[in-house]
Amino acid sequence: MPVVKITVNRKGASYNADGVSGTVTKQFVVEWDGSEGADYMVVHSRTASDGILAVPEPYSPHPADPWTYVQNIGVMPGNGPKQWIVTVTYKSWQDPLNAPWQVSWSFASSNEPIDRDINDKAITNSAYETYDPPISKEADDLILRISRNEAAFDPLAALDYKNSVNSDYFYGAGPGIAKLNLWTGDLQVGGPQAWYAVNYEIQFRQDGWKRRLLDQGFRTFDADEGTYTTITDSEGNPMSEPTLLDGNGQKLALASIDAPVFNEHEINNALPFSYLNLI
Repeated sequence: MPVVKITVNRKGASYNADGVSGTVTKQFVVEWDGSEGADYMVVHSRTASDGILAVPEPYSPHPADPWTYVQNIGVMPGNGPKQWIVTVTYKSWQDPLNAPWQVSWSFASSNEPIDRDINDKAITNSAYETYDPPISKEADDLILRISRNEAAFDPLAALDYKNSVNSDYFYGAGPGIAKLNLWTGDLQVGGPQAWYAVNYEIQFRQDGWKRRLLDQGFRTFDADEGTYTTITDSEGNPMSEPTLLDGNGQKLALASIDAPVFNEHEINNALPFSYLNLI
């Protein structure tokens, strides 16, 4: 065994203002009886036996703190041709899974077509015809972004939840109000541990994410006969604009014209957001 003796020459430490992160330095004096160079010496000094102190492996933890690990190993000649000074620098980290969450709130604005006013009445002209193209309105949705470290990332769960809406209460919002736009995980490696930097984006819309469309068309439908009839004007000509319908495939009665029918369609999966553990 070319390694004759390994001793610790001196120790030093430097910590940042947080008192946790920083560096710890050890110098190992290696008495080397081999003819090989420094690289060979460093490798074999890590596996010294027969009671000889060993130089630590790269990324191995400090014996007094598992979150302080070997970041760098430097070698320089010592006193005489058989001696080498191996400087081992440890870097101290906080457990990434204990790092605080990054949380931000903002707004997203979009210009979207609308078919009803604030009183839930259909937007039509005085002849109860809808506008083509429909009018639009600025929509302002609340955006929640959360970034945090997690021990694992499940891509299949992220696939299921992408574009889903909440089936439970989430940050005070009732079911169907919040939609998950983003759930990503980036693998991180620090010393002996690997974890994921995970990002979430949730969008809140006050009237929810159902597709709500005015019931209107150019034909009526007879459910008993299974037949369609083209809606015509007083002269028997097909209507050039869609006619309001009553929710059962028939023309909306004039007496109900101020209470138009809207059809709602679920277009996003509803899943429990409690699964995300974001509160």
